[in-house]
Amino acid sequence: MAQNLDKQVFFLNEFYLTYKAVTDAGYNVDFATPNRIKATIDNESY
Repeated sequence: MAQNLDKQVFFLNEFYLTYKAVTDAGYNVDFATPNRIKATIDNESY
C-alpha cells in the first residue's frame, strides 16, 4: 500500500472533541506530520 505524503488531512469531527478535552485539561497540543507537511482539515468535514 503506497502512502500519499503530498497532503496530510484530518477530519474535523474526529479531532475536535479530543483536542478540546486535552486542552481543557490544561495540556498544550503540538502537531507533527511526516516530512513536516502542513496538516489541513479535509474538505468533506464541513
